[in-house]
Amino acid sequence: MVAIRALAALLLAVPLQGLAQTAEPVRTIEIAASRIVNFRLGSAQTDFGALEFVGGLQLSASDKDFGGLSGLRLLDDRSAFVAVSDEGFWFAGRLQRDSGGALAGVEAVSAGPLGAPRGKLPLPKREIDCEGIAVAGPFAYLSYERNHRIERVALVAGRPSGRPQPIVARGRISGLANNQGLEALAAFPPGSARAGSLIAIAEESLDAAGNSRAFIVSGGGVSEFSVLRSDDFSPTDADFLPGGDLLLLERHFSLKRGPLMRIRRIAAADLAPGRIATGETLLVADAAYRIDNMEGIAVSEGADGSVHVALVSDDNFSPLQSTLLLEFRLRP
Repeated sequence: MVAIRALAALLLAVPLQGLAQTAEPVRTIEIAASRIVNFRLGSAQTDFGALEFVGGLQLSASDKDFGGLSGLRLLDDRSAFVAVSDEGFWFAGRLQRDSGGALAGVEAVSAGPLGAPRGKLPLPKREIDCEGIAVAGPFAYLSYERNHRIERVALVAGRPSGRPQPIVARGRISGLANNQGLEALAAFPPGSARAGSLIAIAEESLDAAGNSRAFIVSGGGVSEFSVLRSDDFSPTDADFLPGGDLLLLERHFSLKRGPLMRIRRIAAADLAPGRIATGETLLVADAAYRIDNMEGIAVSEGADGSVHVALVSDDNFSPLQSTLLLEFRLRP
């Protein structure tokens, strides 16, 4: 995130602003969506190993607060979504699909500041930098960096409601870098050995061996493990498969190659205190593919039992970048 934002600021010759939360209540916003039919540029290929591309959308809105999407979850049998931004806002709405089930648009989108009113507004960037969202039962869990913490908020009709309450305060997870904190957040699925617990993975806060620091949060307690870091990729989000394995979304950026993304599948047995989780690489995509600054991943199940993987990008509020919503089907 740091490198991508630095590049955007350099090209625009204007520093990226921390968009301030407003006191405006929940509101409806209009989002325009254009369909994405090809994942690999100039190719009709849909088979990408373990993943099959089933379509996507490029999203835009005139609302000044829309953008910077950093976390995503699909709800209600994949017909609704809730997302959070690193400027402290949530967005929720319905997904439109064509007769084949591919994404066709979004509708009934509402937005609001996370936890507002929450003291004097606007809040500083360090207080609103929400990077991840996980959903379990009637609650959404939120991870923040800068002021590193995890909070819980009620989810009412698919929207965060009320003031978030702290689950893990800054002091419980020490040694995280200012802008490289709790980027990925996921709730262990029902039926798993750790159901009711959360997993959080830091972006570029590393352990002594140079691997990504990761945490299991259970009943207010925090235990630590690591995720193997390779090829300079950094975690941006994660979500669980129904069987308990974890899908980890990662990114890398360089001036030579541009943005890259990677998806790894980590076995459930490796998600334990003291372990170094490795995982199997399912997909790597670079500038030859329709990607941007990919920050959010969401796993969902179809009515037929099929497993779907949705990805969303953070446009950094830059006209040089895009908000993309991509969807894949995971092969059995």
